[in-house]
Amino acid sequence: MRLQRPHGLMLLLGSMLALSSNAQPMDSKVQQAVNQVLDHHYGQQWDQANDCRRFHTPDGAFCMQLVQIEPITIAKQQYLYVMSAGEAYSAEAKLGENGHAQHGLGGLFVLVHTAQGWQTTAAAAVIETGQWGVPQIDQLKLTQIGAKRWGWVGRMGGSGAGGESNEQWLVYAPLGRVVKEIANLDAEHDYANDEYREETSTQFRWRVQQPMDAGFYRIVWSRQVVKTPMSPDGEPIQTQAQTRRTQGIARFDRSSMQFKTHQQNE
Repeated sequence: MRLQRPHGLMLLLGSMLALSSNAQPMDSKVQQAVNQVLDHHYGQQWDQANDCRRFHTPDGAFCMQLVQIEPITIAKQQYLYVMSAGEAYSAEAKLGENGHAQHGLGGLFVLVHTAQGWQTTAAAAVIETGQWGVPQIDQLKLTQIGAKRWGWVGRMGGSGAGGESNEQWLVYAPLGRVVKEIANLDAEHDYANDEYREETSTQFRWRVQQPMDAGFYRIVWSRQVVKTPMSPDGEPIQTQAQTRRTQGIARFDRSSMQFKTHQQNE
């Protein structure tokens, strides 16, 4: 599966009216605050041709762009949830010419509005995602994940040797001063050999009710596994396919700071 390049800048500043009755000055201050955060984490080496910050890491250089700014109000406190993404430069300093194993980069930041202006309250500037040098961070969507908690939720995946493919269901949320991956659950898996093909699909939904765990909603999941034998000529024998279904919940575990699944029945 060849990943698509992100479509650059996407600012959700139209909804800034919710933050201030005088939207234009607020937009300017937001832009300035977010630019300062990105300058702090990625530097100010600007790639004019690709409209991005050229950010150097031990794994190579990345073309970091602002992807999204979303304003959220929690208990009358104003926040900005910010996403960045960066495609990897090739050895020849070009974009779009990377190998399958090369990851892209993503960044997630939370800013809070104070009397001194916008301040960073949590950050994760270097999140390795994707293949072919292209990040998948933009697959995450800002979602309410607790009565007073928000985070980024979505699926990321890719293909491996022999046509095997998989997807993980991921949740990132601010915990203290850091944005952390707090859920990494198996979502999709497709595997085939000469004898059988096995397809696993899992659906997730937030249970928006009590009880919560450390302020996080619980997750309801349901999984289906279909195992289909293969004929001698390599075709699946659909009439002999076997289906197994399981379901359960996932709870946030305080000791590991991760969501853990609990199966309810076979």
